[in-house]
Amino acid sequence: MTHQLNSRRQVAFMVMAVLALMVTAWIWLALHGTATAAAATTPSTPTSLRGRALTATSVTVSWHSAADATRYAIIVDGHERETTDARSVRITSLKPASTHDINVQAIDASGHRSSRSVFLPVTTRAGTSCTLYAASSGGTNSGDGSRVHPVSTATRLVELAGAGDVACLSGSFVEDLTIRHGGTRDAPLTLRSTPGLSRATIRGRMWVTDNANNVVIAGLNIDGTNLDGGELPSPTIEGDRVRLLDNDITNHRHHICVILGSIHGFGAARSAVLDGNRIHDCGRRPGNNHHHGVYLENAIGTRITNNVIADSADRGIQLYPSSQNALIARNVLFRNGEGVIFSGNEGYASNGNRVVDNVITWARTRYNIEYWWPEGNPVGQRNLAARNCVWHGAWGNIAEVEPGLPRGFETRSNLTADPLFRAPTSGDYRPRSGSPCSGQFSGLAPLTRLT
Repeated sequence: MTHQLNSRRQVAFMVMAVLALMVTAWIWLALHGTATAAAATTPSTPTSLRGRALTATSVTVSWHSAADATRYAIIVDGHERETTDARSVRITSLKPASTHDINVQAIDASGHRSSRSVFLPVTTRAGTSCTLYAASSGGTNSGDGSRVHPVSTATRLVELAGAGDVACLSGSFVEDLTIRHGGTRDAPLTLRSTPGLSRATIRGRMWVTDNANNVVIAGLNIDGTNLDGGELPSPTIEGDRVRLLDNDITNHRHHICVILGSIHGFGAARSAVLDGNRIHDCGRRPGNNHHHGVYLENAIGTRITNNVIADSADRGIQLYPSSQNALIARNVLFRNGEGVIFSGNEGYASNGNRVVDNVITWARTRYNIEYWWPEGNPVGQRNLAARNCVWHGAWGNIAEVEPGLPRGFETRSNLTADPLFRAPTSGDYRPRSGSPCSGQFSGLAPLTRLT
């Protein structure tokens, strides 16, 4: 009797063990098998995002089709805005001179989603509804700045302008321009060329002081040559939330062009935006290590996107000594002394800067991407150079770590390749068909001369 009872118990235990194994296997298949099946049906990620047809309130974005996709989700600043079955979309109801990051996600017939595309940074154009006018020919500073009674200088125009004004220039102005006040976050003071006319020119030093916040400067030819023969940078930006959009900026090889902030008591420039500009021929040749295209001296949260920066005597973009959390994306840098530098000094270090998805080529003096952390000073943290197309730096493309020295930035997925510009020495940076760097071109940078 005891023997039979033990046998029955053994059989029961075996049945329970088999059932437990079956349940475990079922759970594993439910978790891993389903995930594997889902992964197998996930559509590919959209690539080659491009922007075009920017207005003050809209932007059109296109992309290459993704395998197995039936629809695409449009993600603006991290939030899904709409879906479409097309391969382009017009995003509307944006604010003038506003910045946005666009991603696209593919969706298949079963609702599976791809990973998000590489982001496309966009900035809408400045407002076009002029409220004040200056005309270098036919204006008078005794006028009220109306269309029929324009003032004659940019200085007087800015004095009259306030929050929400769109102050429009026509003609050529030879004067130093200091902007001492701005607008508000929702109603900036805008200084721009008059829509429908040739681009206005300002020749002289431009200075946006620390008190001048929320200023938009757009669509101008800015010749920063100092009228007194000096070498002060121009434009000098010290106010917060200042936006330089769609300008042609140079000083015909005299000194630094754009400088942001000061560590010597003139203020930090916060949340500046440089988008869609051509910045070129900045600084005396052959270079003295101090004449740059764009210089982030004391800047926080800068966005440098969709610009062409070419033929600077020294750095195209200098992050020194204190650039914090800048985004440098979708720019074309060509034939500068060096491309971009991560650096610090005087007790400061540049931290949290992202140099991503740029075309950085033909550094004449040293590297396309480099660093400098002098002894006795802090070393930069959380700096990143990723997905850039680099080519033909005089000393190489990306500076390697020297023995015993910290690098201060991380590199990921950078491509060494000839971008195949059409005619770069003539100012045409459009990629030829078959360019291996096509993914870095946004369609928004002024690859041919601004008009």
